[in-house]
Amino acid sequence: MSATKDVRVVVGVDFGTTFSGFSVGHIRRPKDVETYMKWSNIYERSDFFAPLGRLTRANSHKIPTVLVYDKDFKVVQWGNSAADCVEDYGSSLSSDDYCVVECFKLCLSDTCPTARKPLLPDGLSYRKAITDFLKEMQKKVETHIKSRWGSATDIGKHVLFVFTLPVEWNHKAKDIMTRCAVDAGLVQKGMENAMFISEPEAAAVYCHELMDQYDLTEGSTFMIVDGGGGTVDITTRKLLTDKQLGEVAQSMGNYCGSTSVDDEFINQVAERLGITRDRMAELRKIHARRFMYLIQNFFCPIKFNFNERSEYVNNRISMRAYDFLKAEASAEKKALLEPLNWLFEFTYDDIKTMFEPSIQAIIDLIRKQLKASSDRCSAMFLVGGYSQSPYLMERVKQTFGYEVDIIASPINPIAAIQRGATLYGLSIEDDHESDLFGFSKTVKTRVLNYSYGTNIEIPFAKDDPPERKTERNTIIKFSILARRGDSVRPNQTFSEVYYPSNARQTKMSVNIYASRDYDPEYVDDEGVSLIREWIIDLPDKHLGKDRPIELSLTFGNYETKVNAKNPRTNTECSVTFKCFEFGV
Repeated sequence: MSATKDVRVVVGVDFGTTFSGFSVGHIRRPKDVETYMKWSNIYERSDFFAPLGRLTRANSHKIPTVLVYDKDFKVVQWGNSAADCVEDYGSSLSSDDYCVVECFKLCLSDTCPTARKPLLPDGLSYRKAITDFLKEMQKKVETHIKSRWGSATDIGKHVLFVFTLPVEWNHKAKDIMTRCAVDAGLVQKGMENAMFISEPEAAAVYCHELMDQYDLTEGSTFMIVDGGGGTVDITTRKLLTDKQLGEVAQSMGNYCGSTSVDDEFINQVAERLGITRDRMAELRKIHARRFMYLIQNFFCPIKFNFNERSEYVNNRISMRAYDFLKAEASAEKKALLEPLNWLFEFTYDDIKTMFEPSIQAIIDLIRKQLKASSDRCSAMFLVGGYSQSPYLMERVKQTFGYEVDIIASPINPIAAIQRGATLYGLSIEDDHESDLFGFSKTVKTRVLNYSYGTNIEIPFAKDDPPERKTERNTIIKFSILARRGDSVRPNQTFSEVYYPSNARQTKMSVNIYASRDYDPEYVDDEGVSLIREWIIDLPDKHLGKDRPIELSLTFGNYETKVNAKNPRTNTECSVTFKCFEFGV
């Protein structure tokens, strides 16, 4: 980790489903975190791109995670200007010349429901979209750092990037995100100048700086509800001595962010037109710009102002300009809608129905998190873009106000993730008692979200599945070193002793695997990920199987170390890798 030994500036990057942003801070002034707000349209406009006027904010905490491509899949607009892109009927350009893509972050996840993932244009991969967006962000980051610190800061030598990801995402998602960040030129190959932290933990670090505003003291427990566009993640932390944080329950998440409310709106539109959901999904792929305009200009203002029934006034949305939808409507629905001039009216109950699946999923997550913690929750903080929904806040207070004293949205909740990621990076210092880089001064304990272990070859038993029997009359299983749900301190070590399965073998495979299961049985089970391949030498063949190897796993804040020690010869070897548990 020599590249990060001389860290001077930390950049916290929140690459979000609907909005993205970054914050920066210098190690000399760790409390002075700056959220980048100088967003503007990067590319020169053509008459094809007309401003919406509702979504674009030149000085805001984040920029829309949206791209516009030409027919050769070259980026022609991004961020604000891409979100402003609507079809100009007076343009000489046909709609086939450009395509708009959004929500492509969700494609990173293996567990995200297919219906929630966007249908990208044929020939465009989500990895390219992520890389292209990060390339544009990299230009902003580099320009801003140079403007702040000039030649005193070399991005390749002095800058640490801290990326955030949803808590439920696995190592595969992190690895793909890593490759995209490298390909975008944002970080170095091998991620020598970058690390990961979960989104709810970043939010917890941010809120930790605000505890005095809520009279929370040592021993108090608080919950973070991070509501984004795609996911909602929850974590519970306790205030410890020396201004540190401990995790008291396993973090949780679900795909019930604010865009799921948009999906319910589109489903209701489809139902009123007599269009099947599958067909509507195809139309969203073909007419992405038009749907984006419909959602952002008509529905989003309704969604984020929706609150008490007494304050609600029925909203009307005209479908008259959406010829492609009118053409798909069933004959029965056409007969009903044409006399109404294709005008849809949405009542309070209509909008409530759109919110209900998402709200109920969030309430279920919070309830599970409260039950998982043995400590009483003193405060609950809603952060992220979805936290700005007054209806969400109202429902959470109605449901949990009797058992949680403080339910609030802190200052700058939309920027909480990126600011917390920056603060986390600034809190890392060298741990001189360990050869692992970095020790967080803020986070003291975490609860593992994965089980970690290695592959062992043991004698085949009569109760084992016959199809798993090897030619050597053995079976290969998952041997756990650290279990999901364990509370772990940075630089805490877990170890087991293993022996060769064959008296004559001169090498031993000790690959490292991770699984979301508490008790994974086999290394090729569904959901098990190979983290690191590793083969070690086994000398002293004359000792047969009596050659113990002590395998240990140590979680650092930046790296995780695997060490293999031969107690007979007192020789050892080790490898390090980056896992998603301790911000790496």
